[in-house]
Amino acid sequence: MLKKSTNPISLLAWLVAAVSLIIAAFLYPKWTFTGTEAVLSWDVFGYYLYLPALFIYNDLGGLHFLDGLMAQYQPAPFNYHAFPVDTGNYIMKYSMGQSIFYLPFFFMGHLWAKLTSYPADGLSYPYQASVFFGAICYALAGLALMRNILLRYFSDKAVAMSLILLVVATNYLNYVSFDGAMTHNHLFTLYAALLYLTIRWHQNPTMLAAAGIGLLCGLASLTRPTEVICVLLPIIWGVYNKQTLQRKWQLIMQHHWQILTAVLIMVAVGSLQLIYWKYYSGHWLVYSYEDQGFSFLRPHLFDGLFSFKKGWLVYTPIMAFALAGLVPLYLNQRQLFWAVAIFNILNIYITFSWDIWWYGGSFGSRAMVQSYAVWLIPFAAFCQWALARKLRWLALLSIVSAFIWLNLVQTYECHIFNGAMHPEGLSQKYWVEVFIKQKRGKELRKYLDLPFEAPDDEKLAYKNILTTVIPTDTVAGFGDKRLFVTGKDNTDFLLKAVPMPAHTNDDWVRVSANIYYTQMEWDEWKMARLGMRFYKDGKERYFSNTRLQWLFEPNTWYLVEAEMPLTYKRADADSIALYFENPGQTLYVDTIKLELLKAK
Repeated sequence: MLKKSTNPISLLAWLVAAVSLIIAAFLYPKWTFTGTEAVLSWDVFGYYLYLPALFIYNDLGGLHFLDGLMAQYQPAPFNYHAFPVDTGNYIMKYSMGQSIFYLPFFFMGHLWAKLTSYPADGLSYPYQASVFFGAICYALAGLALMRNILLRYFSDKAVAMSLILLVVATNYLNYVSFDGAMTHNHLFTLYAALLYLTIRWHQNPTMLAAAGIGLLCGLASLTRPTEVICVLLPIIWGVYNKQTLQRKWQLIMQHHWQILTAVLIMVAVGSLQLIYWKYYSGHWLVYSYEDQGFSFLRPHLFDGLFSFKKGWLVYTPIMAFALAGLVPLYLNQRQLFWAVAIFNILNIYITFSWDIWWYGGSFGSRAMVQSYAVWLIPFAAFCQWALARKLRWLALLSIVSAFIWLNLVQTYECHIFNGAMHPEGLSQKYWVEVFIKQKRGKELRKYLDLPFEAPDDEKLAYKNILTTVIPTDTVAGFGDKRLFVTGKDNTDFLLKAVPMPAHTNDDWVRVSANIYYTQMEWDEWKMARLGMRFYKDGKERYFSNTRLQWLFEPNTWYLVEAEMPLTYKRADADSIALYFENPGQTLYVDTIKLELLKAK
């Protein structure tokens, strides 16, 4: 049995964590929002789609209801959640495991809608609210389980500190209180339950615990197929030398029927997806992510961990303490170390082998959040080490405070209108300007596309104008300003490349233009772009650009300037061209200029 104790400090910490998560949720009541800000929107709508398709519309294959539902509620700009197959049916992009997590709360929402005047259509207010608060319930259960587990090995104070810092200093806060309906929060709780049952089974092997382990491993794999690595936790648990390996093998042989039961249950749960694919597509296996995949031979480990775009340790730096905690865990809790270390190392490798390693719109590395349940073990080991000496904790206090401040500010900036955090990621230059220099302003967004800034003019030897374009098209009310009209100029307006004069690796190029617009283009993929193309021997070597409408307000002329160092993939360019593209709303442009900035 796990150690039972009141442990008042960690109990209070759990209560504070629970209240904090709930209060944060009410500060941004997502269940009241509509469109793409609703709970059941974007990817969450894709995970959830199985339930209304099966239980409301009885149309899991044809999805004939989907167009009407999307037109009414607009959970995403377009349907990427399902795709047609040769049988004439549609196949869901996402596997069905997450919908099983939603299931009890979906039924609550459906009953609520049936008993009231809300439409019982799967996306009305009762469904949004039920799924959201169901996610909060999963989170509180997961934290309670982790408290129970950690108290088995660490002090009350260390456990309390671990729980509080998880909530206030990591992106777990975001993926419970704001985006809790995504997979990560639910899988965190699943991992907590898996750890709990793994410990229970090793202390007292029972068929019920073994069946629970098989069920959880199957559900994890059914939710996100890469989570199949969770099987390593019960397999390696408690093994740290030859003797413990031998004892583990003996335990498995002694209880082989329990192990077989766990495996069969895991396979049975996982086979639900195979049956669905076979029934609706005619194939047992369907790769539903189409052109997205893994690069296991070239994983994006450095970017995944340290990139300012979405690096895990950049946006959740306090998890460096969890990495450091592997050392005291190895020294003092050897029976935990290898299972935890091997799982986490392999999980990092798989997570950042995904070609879209930043995982789309998110705060920090969202794909790491579910593994925080396992990372809490070395994190608690670090906290216990830090608390063992007063000077250690005092020395760390300012760092911890900075990490908490950074997490709370960044979480806030993720959800306010025109917040500083961009869902597709930041750049180092932008991050420093916003979070270190504390600058604000729409004009800073140019650093999201071109994260460079040339030296001040007094630090330059001279400027060399390579080309200037002053449009002559006459537009009523705008004189000789060039007009770019949607549908007319939706391809590149590319000027002829000009030769690059002699330059060094310390030189810069700058493109600039005067821009004016009256109608905001909200779709970032349709925003006008101003950029440069670099050529070597007539072949394009590199191009880059910056989006325009998000840099300034409408109905005002604005000078856009974007710079790039020639040391960055472009030092050997022999010619350069500027270009302008505008697939969206109408823009007016005057005096487009391309310059070479010579360093002293």
